[in-house]
Amino acid sequence: MIDLLLNFKSPLLWGILSSLVFLSIILAVMKFYIVPFTKRLLGLRNELELQKKENELLSQKVRTKVFMETSEKERKRISKLLHDQLLPVLYSSKFGIESALAKDVVDKNTLNETIANLVRASDDLKNIIYELTPVELDVVDLKQALSNLINTYNEEHKLNIIVNDFIIPSDLDKNTALLIYRSLKELLLNVKKHASAESTEVNIFEENSKITIGVKDNGTGFDYKSYETGKSHFGYGLSNLFESVNQFNGKVDIASSKGEGTEVNIQIPV
Repeated sequence: MIDLLLNFKSPLLWGILSSLVFLSIILAVMKFYIVPFTKRLLGLRNELELQKKENELLSQKVRTKVFMETSEKERKRISKLLHDQLLPVLYSSKFGIESALAKDVVDKNTLNETIANLVRASDDLKNIIYELTPVELDVVDLKQALSNLINTYNEEHKLNIIVNDFIIPSDLDKNTALLIYRSLKELLLNVKKHASAESTEVNIFEENSKITIGVKDNGTGFDYKSYETGKSHFGYGLSNLFESVNQFNGKVDIASSKGEGTEVNIQIPV
């Protein structure tokens, strides 16, 4: 047996010794290279998970801040609407009624004017409530609600709206649907108030995971460059629209010049 070990003549012994040497090399490699490398990988994974949690927390704080700021702006806007539109009408109506009652003979003209003021105040209040929460979206789907909105502006405001593309995904979440509805309403409202347009084109479609709301009119237009340079400023409605779209990581593109009409395209990721 000793001779066998000394002479290393046995293939079996060579095999055993070779295996032991190979195993020793593997263990050494694992000890000095693989184990530390594995520990570094685990440490890196823990760091990434910690960074991810910190980013999520930061993102949540940012979203909360944006929500609080937006809510505060919305409260201020509602307060301004109530103060500037409703209160003057209500005070005027109060004085009108007092004036009519103070006379020996009831002044029907004053009462009729007061009634007209109250009706207007009621309409203003209804519009404010509807703007805050479009109840129509709770009754019908987004596509039908947009169709009803377009029909309203066609029939009541004579915008002569031509609808080219009208493709609405059916699986939109409520917040996105609400933003699309308010965006179209704000754009049509601006056409009605400022454009003096003979016709208006509306396009709504989905492409590359984005919803596009496009409104183009052939009205008076405006000097958009003055708004880009800061010389002019948008009203609250459009400013609020810009901010709302930006919160959804969307964008608003406007092309307009005096006498050339206006085209607005809003893109919202979905």
